[in-house]
Amino acid sequence: MSKLSIPWLLRKGEAEWPTALVPREALALMAAAGRLAPPFASGLFAECHLSHPTRTDLVVRLHPADAEAILAALPSPGPLTRVLARWRTPGDRISFLPAIDLEFDLPERVVGFFIAPLFEPELMRGLAAIVERDAVRRLVGERPLAEDRGPDVLRAVHDDLSPRVLERVEWCRRMLPSWSNFLPGWSCQTRPEWGDAGVRAVATLPRRHVAGYLESVGWPGDIAMLEHLATVFLADKPLISIDMTIGQDGPIERVGLYWETVAAHPNDASLSRLCRRIEGCSWAREDRWNGLMTWLEARHCEDGDAGARSLTLKLIVDGETAPALKAYVSNFDELAVFPTRTRQENTLS
Repeated sequence: MSKLSIPWLLRKGEAEWPTALVPREALALMAAAGRLAPPFASGLFAECHLSHPTRTDLVVRLHPADAEAILAALPSPGPLTRVLARWRTPGDRISFLPAIDLEFDLPERVVGFFIAPLFEPELMRGLAAIVERDAVRRLVGERPLAEDRGPDVLRAVHDDLSPRVLERVEWCRRMLPSWSNFLPGWSCQTRPEWGDAGVRAVATLPRRHVAGYLESVGWPGDIAMLEHLATVFLADKPLISIDMTIGQDGPIERVGLYWETVAAHPNDASLSRLCRRIEGCSWAREDRWNGLMTWLEARHCEDGDAGARSLTLKLIVDGETAPALKAYVSNFDELAVFPTRTRQENTLS
């Protein structure tokens, strides 16, 4: 059973995250949010809005052992415990999930959390493993995992999700070219203060197909501008991951572009080049960007026993609004604690 309490994890984060990156006002809000979280978790992410003076949201990562400890400590039924109980029931349609995140939006106040299942068991092994797994499923007469289990996971958190939205989600999945992946995320209506019907999802596909894909699914944004920003942000990266909100009429204009690593280190040449490109843009405040660079430089000196730390950079693109950068910074070794499954389990036949 997990022994990592939320207060302990928050203190650990405070010790690792520079004040310029996660200001004291943000830490106070994160502590208040932590009091609404379940008692145990595997780790935390600081979701740093780098274009804002202080805003930092909190993400709480749960793995199977955490769910079991939470269910033992909180036997009373509720939205979270109902999802966790299904997750830990052998043979349930959502029991394959490797992790579940609880995300707290903290816009200068605490507004509660929403449940964001982490869909893909093969995530840490990369796109090739996902494509291979789905090819095996097709050979034995099974549908690809996202097609087969995506609606189950979404409905587990939001049982009256709009059928029209689910149709649009499946359309966006089906329109992807070969050698791609689709990660269904969560229903937007479960997010406090959101309200609109929709599903957040991430599509990963070869760069050369991005324009055609976005046109085929009816994305209403400026494709040429997005491709330009992708070139600046991601250089010649051959695969692009696009975070989309899919509503009743398809994707909305707001999207996000991802760059991520499970082991951030200042000697990473790709990360260094990315940082130089970002420094030539106006996507982040200088003080918060400097805080992120201080955190990254400290990875030189971290005790090896502490393990790696993941870093995800997400560039938000939303119409006439200037692009804005977020950084998701972990306080735990995401790869080391990610659940592993056997090849047979991953076919999920």
